[in-house]
Order: sequence, then C-alpha cells, then structure tokens
Amino acid sequence: MMWSKTGNWSPSETFYLVNHVPIVGAEETARRLNRKVEEVEAKFEREQQKNCHRAG
Repeated sequence: MMWSKTGNWSPSETFYLVNHVPIVGAEETARRLNRKVEEVEAKFEREQQKNCHRAG
C-alpha cells in the first residue's frame, strides 16, 4: 500500500502543480507530489478558476 499525503497544499506544491500538470499530466504530477490523482485534478481546477477570475 502506498502512502499519500492529504490535507493542505503548501505554496511550493501549488506552484509545482500549476506548472507541471499541463506538461506531464495529473497522474505524473500526483506521483511526484505523493498525492492522489483526484486531489491533483481538483486542486488544479480550483487554481485555474482562481486565475480566470483574476484575469477578468
């Protein structure tokens, strides 16, 4: 069984996520951050929505 991190995201994890999901995908980013794919996808979506609201 593989242990994965849960809970709050650090600023460095968030930065890594935003910059790597578009390049290597959610699965690889989740593996590298030791997070569940579902968590990575949900966090990436929230960050995209935040950035969209800031731009407009």
